[in-house]
Amino acid sequence: MPEATTPEALRVLVVDDDEKIRRILHANLSNAGYTIETASNGAEAMRLLMQESFDLVVADVEMPELDGLALVALVRADRVLQNLPVVLLSAHDSDSDMMKGLLQGADLYLTKPFQPTELLTAVSRLLSE
Repeated sequence: MPEATTPEALRVLVVDDDEKIRRILHANLSNAGYTIETASNGAEAMRLLMQESFDLVVADVEMPELDGLALVALVRADRVLQNLPVVLLSAHDSDSDMMKGLLQGADLYLTKPFQPTELLTAVSRLLSE
């Protein structure tokens, strides 16, 4: 049986162009014991993903330079990263927006404003799969 992993050992990449949202996500996830790195857009996130190892990505959908949907597509197309869990966050809560994210390959699509407990439960579930 695999050894249980403690949250401190798990690294989460938070990607959002809104500094306030990055700080909120960082605080919620680090308070739960995860090690957090942040990026302000998808291009910066991809550079970090190519250089460092992460256990999960939480990314906004709408960002300059490289949005969350394009980020998910790049992650799913990469042989090393393709199984990395990705949670998309968006202010758009329509079924069609959600389907776009899930069809692109996101593991989960949450809408803003999000409930911290909902996010932490989702992260914990994805990291234990």
